[in-house]
Amino acid sequence: MSRPVVVEKRKWDGSVSARWPARLLDDDPDRLVWVTEAGTCRDRLRRGEREVVDRREATAAGSAWWVVTAWADDEGRVRYEVDAATPALRDDGLVAFVDLDLDLSLGDGEARLEDEDQFARRSREMGYPAEVRHGARAGLADAARRWRSKRWPFDGTLADLLAERTPSRS
Repeated sequence: MSRPVVVEKRKWDGSVSARWPARLLDDDPDRLVWVTEAGTCRDRLRRGEREVVDRREATAAGSAWWVVTAWADDEGRVRYEVDAATPALRDDGLVAFVDLDLDLSLGDGEARLEDEDQFARRSREMGYPAEVRHGARAGLADAARRWRSKRWPFDGTLADLLAERTPSRS
């Protein structure tokens, strides 16, 4: 059974960088899964912009320091973008996580670490504690291991959701 939620992608300083509606599908204490439908408006609050999501996205967050979003590219191949992030919190219709500015791009058998310079700069500017800097890197390493061994959420969980239709809002 799915239920509507609002997702907030936050920054370490407490500001909300993005907010959008989604459908929470899996609400296990150690696993959150939500779907964002194509056509959803995503407010980029720090930029003062609104974007329309042009593809269906399936997202998972566990108790580790990552949030992974999957989508299908124009050829139908599943792509994954992993944000280093604090473990996601959920609270009465809200799912929130702190994006730590370090990303892992997964696809075509390749894992690429991205935004290392931005992570280093933001770590200094926002004063990430040592355990947060370590958690970000350890989280992406965990996600890469899971992806290589096809463990949750890279076991087909998110890919299958890209092909399904979310139950209509009621």
